[in-house]
Amino acid sequence: MMNKLGTALILTVVVGAVFFACSNGQTCTSHDHTLCTDGVNYWIDSCDNFEDVIAQCNSGCKADKSGCVGDSTACDKPDDCPAGQGCLLPAGVCGFCNKDADCRSGEKCNSGVCTVSCSAGPCCDDDGLLRPASFQCRSWTEYNCTGTECGADSRQRSVSQACSGVSTACDGSLFEGMWQWVERCSNSQTCWADESGAGCTQCAVICRDGACTNCTDEPCCNNGAIATAGTICDSQPEYRCASSDCGADAESRTVTRACEGTSVVCAGDISQGAWSMLTACDLTDVCWADDQAAGCTTCADGCDSGACLEPCSDGPCCDNGSLRDSSYECDSWQEYQCSGSACGADAQELTAIQHCNGSSSACEGTITRGDWSTVDDCDDGALCRVDDNGSWCEACELGCSGETCTPCTDEPCCDNGQLRPSNFQCDAWTDYQCNGTDCGADAQQRAVRQYCSGISAYCNGTTTPDGWSTIDVCHSDDICTTDDQTYAECQNCPGGCSAGQCN
Repeated sequence: MMNKLGTALILTVVVGAVFFACSNGQTCTSHDHTLCTDGVNYWIDSCDNFEDVIAQCNSGCKADKSGCVGDSTACDKPDDCPAGQGCLLPAGVCGFCNKDADCRSGEKCNSGVCTVSCSAGPCCDDDGLLRPASFQCRSWTEYNCTGTECGADSRQRSVSQACSGVSTACDGSLFEGMWQWVERCSNSQTCWADESGAGCTQCAVICRDGACTNCTDEPCCNNGAIATAGTICDSQPEYRCASSDCGADAESRTVTRACEGTSVVCAGDISQGAWSMLTACDLTDVCWADDQAAGCTTCADGCDSGACLEPCSDGPCCDNGSLRDSSYECDSWQEYQCSGSACGADAQELTAIQHCNGSSSACEGTITRGDWSTVDDCDDGALCRVDDNGSWCEACELGCSGETCTPCTDEPCCDNGQLRPSNFQCDAWTDYQCNGTDCGADAQQRAVRQYCSGISAYCNGTTTPDGWSTIDVCHSDDICTTDDQTYAECQNCPGGCSAGQCN
């Protein structure tokens, strides 16, 4: 069974490469290359003659016959080995060094790794050795805004850099964390970010086109500044009939809304004026009112109990040939709205009721409406949506800015601000397993690919795995071990194996 440096080795002591003459007079170079065949890895000279056995391959030969499966590179000297590995003589294989002599000239063996000596620098340790590529040599925080528009949010992320393993300078790989919110800005704020931090700046008057400025024609604007609290910013008439009796007068009143004093939006207190007579109806009249006006309808056959005495035909306001009065509710429905257009505006609804008008069998009389009530309390990271069927909050995956969801930027399923389709592969990895729990169960792996969902900037769509393939054939005296994510391998049981456990 293989250890970290290769398989259990059958070794022959070899000191350097030598040259010798073949029987035909040809000069051959010893240890020119390796060849793995029939489960044994050999040194081969330049004349293609078999020389020393490097190793018996418990897991067989590599497909290219260059060595044992899972085995290390063969070597005559340290320069034959990959960076960081030593040449272990007389075994003739590259791997974790044991002493400085296993390494190249000028390198030292440091915890099994051949390391170049150094004198100073962030990636030079106290023992004068280069730090490994896993060592974090510096870290910092980056700040940015999600956009340049009003209401763009401020974010931060942690960034670190590692040593390269071959230099004393901090010039290795960068590791960038996920962006996190610092502060969510409202549509009356601008976002700022520099090397020291990020946040939101409240505009004194209004934010327009990403900058604080004076207001112009907004409902609560007064000479470029926010109008004082109580300033009337909206005025609408309302209509009704004084009662549902015959001869009830048509009335009207004015409903006003005031400024809050803190915003250019007309969102302050609502006030209703007193009802006043608009039209005086005769006792033979019935009053009618709708959203636009109110008035009187004269009954040809007289009026009784708030309805004309004329006969009627089919209709919601006709009861056995007689007209219903204006107090009868002939229809009702729900109306929907958002309390505003900016991020965090709430979804609302009210009940509207229509009455008969006392002079028609059709449902076309006064409409009364209840108060708006919140059906969905949107947070600052959501937008209110409304259609004929309702109103609701729509969460913005990447946050909300001004009156729109923050567009994607560098997320894996983002392409120039647009979401990638569901057939775009955004991630791939390898799964590992043992194909059983018994002694001799083999180590396996499979490739897995993940795709975008088409509705998210993150890689959270469907996953498609390949079939399992065996990477290490375990013998009956082996057990298979795996962490499911980074490796699966056979482990030899020197005392034998039973019931899936080493004896």
